[in-house]
Amino acid sequence: MTYNIDFFQGQTRPWDEYYKFFKGVRCDVCSFQEVYNTGWMEQMRSRAAIDSVNYTAIGGGGADFDSWLGTYSTGLLYKGVGQGLRSASFAGGELTRLGTLLQLGGEGNRPDITFLSVHLSSVDSDDDRQREAGVIKNWGARQALPAFVMGDFNTGDLADRGIPPAQANRADVADDNRPQTMDRLKQQYQLIQTARDRETFPDQLRSGRYTYPTDPRELDNWTMWGNTKIDHIMALRPYAKWFVLADAADDAYTGIMTDKAVSDNAAWADGTGSAKKHMSDHFPVAHRVRWIGPKIEEVGKRDLAGNLLHDYARDQAANVTDVTRRSDTAILKGAGLTFDKDSAAALLAPDKRSVYLGRNNGRTDIRTGPGRDDVLDCSSNRSDLCMDDHSIFAQVL
Repeated sequence: MTYNIDFFQGQTRPWDEYYKFFKGVRCDVCSFQEVYNTGWMEQMRSRAAIDSVNYTAIGGGGADFDSWLGTYSTGLLYKGVGQGLRSASFAGGELTRLGTLLQLGGEGNRPDITFLSVHLSSVDSDDDRQREAGVIKNWGARQALPAFVMGDFNTGDLADRGIPPAQANRADVADDNRPQTMDRLKQQYQLIQTARDRETFPDQLRSGRYTYPTDPRELDNWTMWGNTKIDHIMALRPYAKWFVLADAADDAYTGIMTDKAVSDNAAWADGTGSAKKHMSDHFPVAHRVRWIGPKIEEVGKRDLAGNLLHDYARDQAANVTDVTRRSDTAILKGAGLTFDKDSAAALLAPDKRSVYLGRNNGRTDIRTGPGRDDVLDCSSNRSDLCMDDHSIFAQVL
């Protein structure tokens, strides 16, 4: 799940109602933005513990890409045992504001997975978002194992700032509002979404396929933004094709949740006695995904920033002193992962599916046409967007 919890709503919250929503989502990994400190996440964590569900909270400190106030950041809540690392641990440059990072250890045939919670700039121009997307793209290019980027990207899939009401009946978006940020990110990642959540043009409001704002009056304060889906979950290529959506048809806590994170507390609502006010100016987004790929083992180790770590013990045991033969050098030359087809076959047996190692990803998140309402058919397209780079794979066993 990803959810911008809205810093401006302050720290006095209807915690029990928040937890009712949080409990309904049942997220294994939860990405949050506009986290003032760990207090919000700790409230959810402590209530879950009472229900014998253990979560760990990380992040909530430092600054993110959109911290023009300098007072809020990103955070992650996760189940199970994982290695967490905050953005403040990175040294220098834009990486210090990249976001909150977490690596969860693999289980069964599922490999280790890294999660990154981000919050991109909300300024009118897309220059900052373009630069930030470049940082996120480059980070992804250094990852050897599967990864997800989740958060408030402050940009849409059809238009950079969404479709303002004045443009609602146009056949196309304005030239200065094209989704260049998402187009850049899609070079390295694929959008995780269902057909019911895919943005449509120009009927965003009627279709409910947007995440901001929950209250149309919010546009009075942020006049440059239209109604758009700016909260996304993206999977790293080339692994994205081996994550399949597993949202149940009757699971109301998946997709864009327009009616779940609400409060019945009239005092909290808006001070006028009206109830069921949304708890944030963003709608939360959640999906359930399942790994259908082969078992993966990384050769060599990297930290969460994607930097190679030397396997000094192995080098010493092999009496390797030549830097060109050191254990990490092979990674740089493309030797990275090992596939175990037998374990994968066991994993896929219930589906009667086979492991597909072809480069074509069959993705359905590339938009074409004047209003970007058409989806590129990757099954018959050999562009770089449809054909994954498999050079990282060293062995297929």
